[in-house]
Amino acid sequence: MRSTDINKFTVFLERYWIPLGVLFLFCGMFLHPSRGSFKTLVGIGVILPALLHLLLHWNTAVKSYFSPAVFIFYAALLYVAASVLWGDGDLISYARRVAKITLVGYAVYILYSRQRALFYRLSVVAVIVAAIICLFWLVDYYCFLNHPYNARFLSGRVDSFEIYQKGYYGGFYNPLLLGHVLVFLFVLGVNLIVVVELRLSHWLRASLVVSCLVLFVMLILSQARLSLILAILVVIFWAWHRLRWKSIYIFIFMAAVIQLFLYFYGDFLLGRGLSYRPEIWQQSWAMIQESWLFGYGMGSELKIAIVKNHDLSDTHNIYLAILYYSGFTGLLLVAVAIVLVVFDIWKHRQFNFWFYSWFMLLCLGGMVDGGGLLARPGEHWFNLVLPAIFLLALSRAESRVKHNKDSLEFST
Repeated sequence: MRSTDINKFTVFLERYWIPLGVLFLFCGMFLHPSRGSFKTLVGIGVILPALLHLLLHWNTAVKSYFSPAVFIFYAALLYVAASVLWGDGDLISYARRVAKITLVGYAVYILYSRQRALFYRLSVVAVIVAAIICLFWLVDYYCFLNHPYNARFLSGRVDSFEIYQKGYYGGFYNPLLLGHVLVFLFVLGVNLIVVVELRLSHWLRASLVVSCLVLFVMLILSQARLSLILAILVVIFWAWHRLRWKSIYIFIFMAAVIQLFLYFYGDFLLGRGLSYRPEIWQQSWAMIQESWLFGYGMGSELKIAIVKNHDLSDTHNIYLAILYYSGFTGLLLVAVAIVLVVFDIWKHRQFNFWFYSWFMLLCLGGMVDGGGLLARPGEHWFNLVLPAIFLLALSRAESRVKHNKDSLEFST
């Protein structure tokens, strides 16, 4: 291809194909009931154009994105995948998952570093679209539950939780997994509201505020308790980050609201107890101690006997999952990789609310769910993969976007 053709195709990739794919990645699970179709469309919309961009600009990509910190991060994931050699599974399959995560990370980096305004704009659209769909679901569920015009995507009884009785919406089937997506979009929305670089119109900023409130209500009704706590922590941190001691009034107000909610609706939110988490963690830890250095390998069978006649196959904690499959060695490599990425961010003086909020989500989002370790594109990406990818992109954004009217002003 001639250089002019390559440049035109690169512009097409960066301004149209990759942005549309990332937009679908952020809110696509709300748009389609099939989880398999979501994975396929993410492959077509994000992974394929990222691969084409990488092949066309390999030398530039190596210098700009694949820094030692970023390379070590993906190498750590590849080591966890390679533990399948002493486990039970297909190495190529797990390596392919790491490659997909790498390519999605590269796509997000392209947008965040070279098309920052476009990245913010599609993020605004994703948050508002997801909130509108959530609002529709809530009205549909609570107002038209047994009505012939009920619009739910029916698939039979799959869960006993309130919002999932008689069926589920979109590509979701479990409150824990739905919570991953909701808290991701909530944190993204809060960042868009407070980010300095993005100049929003008053109407659009108000729309984002309302959208975040809708997502927060959906978090409460879905009973995704850890995700709800993470959303509250992000708001508290933002208040302290911006207002310092003046934020004490916000804390008092939030504490009073939470106390009132727990007083009247505590059984609704806390009725499930701890969902056997302490027992699951105790049994997982006992098995980890028997093979603590290298673990049992990816794909090896995990059986936790908690419920009678039903063995669980998930540690329900991402750190225990890493320890179980790849041992202390795997956990150490992942921890070192994250530390190096944080150090890279510190070198570029990018310690801002964007960093703190996604770092918080990355570290705490997998505390009660271990099924996201090297997962295919789906709900697990929203509490582990995408926050990590955002931090990797931030670590390689070597220059801040200039505050000019043409690049970052966004109005309705």
